[in-house]
Amino acid sequence: MFWQPTGMVEIEAHNITILNSVNFSLPFRIGASEGDEEPREDIRMRYRVLDLRRKRMSDNLRLRHKVVRAIRNFLEDNYDFVEVETPMLAKPTPE
Repeated sequence: MFWQPTGMVEIEAHNITILNSVNFSLPFRIGASEGDEEPREDIRMRYRVLDLRRKRMSDNLRLRHKVVRAIRNFLEDNYDFVEVETPMLAKPTPE
């Protein structure tokens, strides 16, 4: 195991055993280059877990997290804000 100056950890494998082979390719490239075509929206939503691993989506999630955290901190520090989450116990009935 190697610690990078950025705090990231790099692991060197000396032996790898393949437990299962892949019989199909991914629906789109995860590490796509700038010039690559953007996957269709319906495919991105069907494979949301893979979509969130793309750099653009990962960067968006991290930015959103930082913005929401800054807003919460501001409200807590200045207005004694308390966030309350209540689960939906039942679906509303149509009238």
